[in-house]
Amino acid sequence: MAARNLGPFAAIFGLPHPTSTRAHQAGSFARISLVNNFLPRHAGQEQLVLDGESLWLETGFTRSQGECWHYTLTVPFIRHSGGWVDSFVNGWHAFFNLPESGRPDVENDRLLYYYAIDDDEIIRLEDPSSGVGDIRVELAAAPGCTPLANTQLRIGLKLATGDPDRLFGSGGHDFFMDVSRDTGISASGFSLGITGGMLFTEQSKLFSNQRHAIAYTTLSLDWRAWRTVLLQAQLTAHSAFFDSDISELNDAAFIATLGGEITLPKRLTLELGLSEDPVYGTSPDVVFHLGIRYHSD
Repeated sequence: MAARNLGPFAAIFGLPHPTSTRAHQAGSFARISLVNNFLPRHAGQEQLVLDGESLWLETGFTRSQGECWHYTLTVPFIRHSGGWVDSFVNGWHAFFNLPESGRPDVENDRLLYYYAIDDDEIIRLEDPSSGVGDIRVELAAAPGCTPLANTQLRIGLKLATGDPDRLFGSGGHDFFMDVSRDTGISASGFSLGITGGMLFTEQSKLFSNQRHAIAYTTLSLDWRAWRTVLLQAQLTAHSAFFDSDISELNDAAFIATLGGEITLPKRLTLELGLSEDPVYGTSPDVVFHLGIRYHSD
């Protein structure tokens, strides 16, 4: 299950998807994430409105290079629009008494991604748009080839292939490096994992107030409930991408995800997940994940 921060301003940078030491199998994949955002804020000289829906379709493949190395190429296709799930999310928030921050007072299915500093308009996106985002390349060392057991080393590069004016990319290249370690699946079917790393971002074409070094971590708990079913829980956090008077942009972000994997015939694995923002506004309100992987080895 891959669940990074897909907020409109965070997703354009090179923050990688969480990984595990089992993620080095060669094959191909396709992931769809439906991202619902709502965050109106005003602080100091900054004005922010994130109201809309983003659809991410990420396709790619993983290939082995010898016994120790594997590389992954990911190509995202992105659509920003008003979407169609606002009424469902409003009902979800009302049922669970979650923060609404004015959601019921705004028309459903509106697209407005807007940010201004000192009346200088950084971005205003109101018309639906679709296009290719920033392509990503990763290289990882298989766990058996690292000094510690059940440990994976990974580096990656995000290329500036997406249009920043339509929030398909940052307009800069980003680099990350991280280490993942897990306990392996025990006799009871449980596995604990942790990832820690750093992302280094090139100056974007939009945000003069961005930060250029971001720390991130993911804690995960997996349970092999049945032979073909793996249940998963993840908590991902990262430091802020921006220096801002708006707390949701200036503070660390958190993403909580519940989901799992179902092993299918023909070397296929189905991925399902639901992400929420445990600290309101630091990540999207809700994200629905659906993925399919094909294992070639």
